Amino acid sequence: MERALKIFNSVLLSLEKEEFPVSIHKENCQPFIRIFSQDVTFGIVETYRQIRIEASEGKRDWLSPRMRYEPTGLLEFRAVAGSWGGSTVRESKKLRLEDVVPKLVGAMMREGRSEGIRAEQRIQEEIKRRQRDLERQELAQQIQEEEKRVTDLDSWVMAWVRAEQYRQFIAVLEKAWSESGHDLSVDSEKGKRILWMKQQADRLDPLLASPPSVLDRKRELNRY
Repeated sequence: MERALKIFNSVLLSLEKEEFPVSIHKENCQPFIRIFSQDVTFGIVETYRQIRIEASEGKRDWLSPRMRYEPTGLLEFRAVAGSWGGSTVRESKKLRLEDVVPKLVGAMMREGRSEGIRAEQRIQEEIKRRQRDLERQELAQQIQEEEKRVTDLDSWVMAWVRAEQYRQFIAVLEKAWSESGHDLSVDSEKGKRILWMKQQADRLDPLLASPPSVLDRKRELNRY
């Protein structure tokens, strides 16, 4: 602990010398430094070794631990920016952290720079994603408008075909009634019927102006 505090102090002094602000996260009391507009957290931990517990040394029930952990006395400096990755400087018998304080500060600088690059990449990816969304929305709107035009065309064609079928039927009916001697004058019952049928054909025909009909007043029913 005493060594770790001294190393920590040396790192803080070096950061202050470089005019990098050091702060503490209120949530977890984790120290961090602002580098390249990125928060870089750092800390020192002591490594440990795993030692298997032989059956002869421990209890014989299955709840007994199979490993014990012993501290090595070797420290490890960790610098992390963002939610993943990080830089680690580990001690060895020949390398002590207090001898490489500039390397520790450099690790934090690299993390800040790397996270800044990753942040910029995320921004660019978000811009591209939004651009793709806009392009997809525009394409979807174009497809929707085109489908509506096709639907309108289909309805016009179907109405025109139906109007032509009406006219063919009316012509055949008018001929049949005429050959049967029915009165088809304008004031006769069948004459009025033929005229009404022709008007309905014209109402269906998208190429002609629609003759007036009581059906045009259908919307007036909503007033009552």
